[in-house]
Amino acid sequence: MAKKLTILFSLFLCVYASAQTSSSIVNQLSSELQVVENIKTKISQTVKEVQPGLLQLEMTFTNIKDGKSVVESYEFNMADIDLNTIRSFTNKDVIQVQLLAAKKQKVIKKTTDNTKVKFEEEVFVYAKNIDNGRNLVDIFKSLVPVSIDIVEKRLSLKTFQDHIDWLVNNVKTVTLENKQFVQKITQNSKYASKLEFSVDEVANQKSVNTTYVFNLANINPNSVFAEVKGDFIEVNLDTKRKLKTVKTLVATEQKDYKNNLSIYCESIEKSRDLQKVLKGIIALAEDKIENAVPKIKNVSEGLANINDYIKTVTVNNVAYNQNIVGDCVATINLKESTPSKTTDESFTLNFKDLAKNLVKYDTSGKNVYVEIQTKGGKNFLKHVVNQELKNYDKSVRFEFSEVEDAIISAKLFETIIEKCEAAETKLVGTKKDLLNQVKSTIKKVTINTLTYEQSLEIQDNNILLFKSTEVTPKNSKSKVYEFNMKDINPANLNFNTSGTTVFVTLNTNYSEKIIKYYEDGAIKNYQNTIDIQATDIEEARLISDLFKKILNQ
Repeated sequence: MAKKLTILFSLFLCVYASAQTSSSIVNQLSSELQVVENIKTKISQTVKEVQPGLLQLEMTFTNIKDGKSVVESYEFNMADIDLNTIRSFTNKDVIQVQLLAAKKQKVIKKTTDNTKVKFEEEVFVYAKNIDNGRNLVDIFKSLVPVSIDIVEKRLSLKTFQDHIDWLVNNVKTVTLENKQFVQKITQNSKYASKLEFSVDEVANQKSVNTTYVFNLANINPNSVFAEVKGDFIEVNLDTKRKLKTVKTLVATEQKDYKNNLSIYCESIEKSRDLQKVLKGIIALAEDKIENAVPKIKNVSEGLANINDYIKTVTVNNVAYNQNIVGDCVATINLKESTPSKTTDESFTLNFKDLAKNLVKYDTSGKNVYVEIQTKGGKNFLKHVVNQELKNYDKSVRFEFSEVEDAIISAKLFETIIEKCEAAETKLVGTKKDLLNQVKSTIKKVTINTLTYEQSLEIQDNNILLFKSTEVTPKNSKSKVYEFNMKDINPANLNFNTSGTTVFVTLNTNYSEKIIKYYEDGAIKNYQNTIDIQATDIEEARLISDLFKKILNQ
């Protein structure tokens, strides 16, 4: 029964409040606030509406004996007050009305004698008697739903640009007793959702300028929250997945990228509006980057777009000159120059070997980059440094000037990988034609000081003879493998790398050791595998595909 009465009372309050404006209720409140005395103190109370729903309650405490007074001013929005905690109670020789902020948030601004500012989670109003206390409780309770409704409807921003304009016009200077934050937001001309937030922190006649460059699409809307810091409020923003995508400059000098920033407010109301606008615009911004990604028709078009972003990138004293040449099979040229040295690198790869889900953009210190990686972490990227062949690698990284350029390029890389995966290699011809093609593809391979003299002989339709002579500056070793094509397992035929070498491995069915093997002319134990060397990944892929095509015919 008590629960039903509570629900009915709440409904009554909502209906009663909806029939009144906040101003009319505040007028009732003003007429109900009275001067209250106890044995030591006279308490004068006044209230005014700063803006709809926002109250300023002022109390003057005068010592009856010596006449000295202390003035306390409370500024708060009834939308922040927990309706269920509003009650009157007796506190020794006075009756008070309790107003507690919901979730114990410190959203009540208290100013003492017009100087000392502090944020509190509660305020207590004084009643002349118990009937006055009951009336005050009813009036305060009627203000809560009206104030909530006002707050919800206060900002009627609709478009993305409406939100941007609000931020530009409302993120301004915050002046405190001993400090000042001179703030300014500017919209980027190239990327609509990219903002530059500049703040000069002025204290003790010293000024520190910090500039944050960030994209609203990279901000986590659930991270936007207000935090009281002494006599002011910070609205904090964190990036999605905590990625450090906020470019930070102190006095024009670039610092490491960050994953958060704060905007300063001098009142709870301004922080409330700022949070609402930020959460609204972040949702609208998420499509902006997507719409900025070019719709490419082919791989060449996608690589041309990426090349525009990576051509020349400078971070502090390091210059990066980068470009990608080719199509699905491409060579990446990277030159890194510092005042003391220059490093030239190249990577050769096939985009179909890359993992679309492992393309990622990120930052490291002051650098923005995109990293692409192979499927399964296979070392399929040919790597050359200053014209010296290095071990095959599994990833390569590109440097970018801006986070947005990296995000767009990452999405382009994903599309390029998709297109290359969809491109099929068509091998046509009879079994004899394909065998002859394998024969002509298997040839001499030189890796640094090691040479493999290789040949494939076709004895008849199924018997093959593979010869390989390994030659080094000091010695040589010849190997001969004689095998029947029917004994090779097409499902277990693959190519791989080891250090600087690329090879195709033929495996027998069930790993049976039935391949006749000679070493330097002497017969040795039967084998179950054959390794054929290739000059690069594409040659190995072709040999592998040809054998599979032949074996599956």
